Amino acid sequence: MLLLSVAFLYPQSAVAWGARAHSLSAQVTETYLTPEAKAQVAELIAPKKSLGDIASWADGYSRTNKKTRGWHYVNVPISQNAYQARYCPRSGCVVSKIADFQAVLADPNASFKDKQFALKFLVHAVQDLHQPLHVGDNGDLGGNRQRVVFNAENSNLHRVWDSGMMHFTGMSNKQWLAAIDTLAAAHVNDWARGSAEDWATESILLSQQAYRLPGESKIMPANAYLPDAYAEQFLPLMTERLAQASIRLAYILNVTLTDSSASSH
Repeated sequence: MLLLSVAFLYPQSAVAWGARAHSLSAQVTETYLTPEAKAQVAELIAPKKSLGDIASWADGYSRTNKKTRGWHYVNVPISQNAYQARYCPRSGCVVSKIADFQAVLADPNASFKDKQFALKFLVHAVQDLHQPLHVGDNGDLGGNRQRVVFNAENSNLHRVWDSGMMHFTGMSNKQWLAAIDTLAAAHVNDWARGSAEDWATESILLSQQAYRLPGESKIMPANAYLPDAYAEQFLPLMTERLAQASIRLAYILNVTLTDSSASSH
């Protein structure tokens, strides 16, 4: 991608992924909502707020509500090539909670407060599901215990995907938004389908690659040094995952809220 190539040549300071990436992906989602879905979303979020403004709310909530922390991920061994429900604990995981939150939004008897909670968590969970290391695991908590050196800093593999590579590019929010939206627009008909289980399987397969250094077939060793080539290889995939999350969140909201809106007339 041209934007990514330019960013490598002209690095600049940038905030990390996390709230930034969640917000950007959600901003793209809004452009693909049906009028009915957009109207219901507007009713559920605070006045003058957007999906981008609430996209990271779940992270803050889970810091003080420990029972919801497991709703952001599911640990599937990278030796597996497909998601299976047996890896999701009874307390819930990112895959099962997407269905739960969707059901709440579609329930005409659910309270406003419950629907508002479901929407805020659903936005975040769909995006988390598309981060490969929120699904694939090598016995190290999705790369959190896989120590690496990246961009001249001690880090871990999960953090590199959560924030390190986005920071490395030096791209502005405007550049990232354009990159995500361009991909989304080109593939909307291909990506607006499937289930959370399907998307989890995609993340597992990508995580198998994420644990390998460029040109290597073996899993990276402890305290691995990640060269710039690692970011150059995976940044297009990371951007694609953010774009897929944008389209698929819109797909879920359109199916759920448009249908529920139509059924209420």
